[in-house]
Amino acid sequence: MADFDVALLQNLQIGKTRRKTAGTSSARPAGKTAAGSALVSRRSARSQTEQDILRHVQGSVLQKYCSLCGCLNVDPLQPQTLGLVLILLSRQTRRIELAREFLLRERGDAQLVSWQTAEDLDFLQQKMSSTSDWWLLLNYVIFELSDAASAELAADPVLAALQHSMRQAGVPTGHNPLEFAMHALLYMTPAGTPSPKMLERHVGQHGVECRDVEVKCLRAVTSFGDSSSSEERGGACLLLVCQAVRALPSLALDLHDVLAALHANSTQPPARGVRRIRLRDIVEQSLLD
Repeated sequence: MADFDVALLQNLQIGKTRRKTAGTSSARPAGKTAAGSALVSRRSARSQTEQDILRHVQGSVLQKYCSLCGCLNVDPLQPQTLGLVLILLSRQTRRIELAREFLLRERGDAQLVSWQTAEDLDFLQQKMSSTSDWWLLLNYVIFELSDAASAELAADPVLAALQHSMRQAGVPTGHNPLEFAMHALLYMTPAGTPSPKMLERHVGQHGVECRDVEVKCLRAVTSFGDSSSSEERGGACLLLVCQAVRALPSLALDLHDVLAALHANSTQPPARGVRRIRLRDIVEQSLLD
């Protein structure tokens, strides 16, 4: 399926909100009651369409994630799998070594992983590589930190450099700059994705007002790249951050639904004459309505 820009949904939602709040008069002429009801009905249908699109895209991304985990011979429902996947599909040249160290620290079973497949980054990127794929998957990420881990990450020179670069570029870092920087590092990590665009997605996710966000994110990424002292330090920082990675409980629920659907589809014969649902059709129908 072609890459679908999830920002389209955000734009639709923003436009709907603006239309909803435009105008402050609550008086409604009696002759326009029917027209008003029709407008409400269209808005409701549009909102439902947006939700259908989001669920369809989300399900598609999670199917890719399950397929990727299957190729690596890891369980997508295991807590450490998300951190492992982030390392294996990262820009780090030492990603295999880091992944083995990650499993050692997390007491994972490294013998079960298909390392031959893991070494083929081009193959892994065929499973998941677009900004929209990663944007949706990284939305599930939360951090679980002990006091000692928080102190270690707060003193990490790579995260400190990233925070400094974002401040200098004028990128807002919210109420918790450390966690914001940790998320930003993960957004900028996947190989084959544009780091400035991924950082821009991260900033937009927090709903922070930021003028010229595209230019500021580009400056921040460029400054951070220039200040990075060594790849070894970058890898050590990524390893620390991924050790703190956990998933929202909703990920397990959504994955169960996806896996159940995949199992049901695998046990049913393919239907004849049934046209596959396309996102293009859903979007075009939404615009017509």
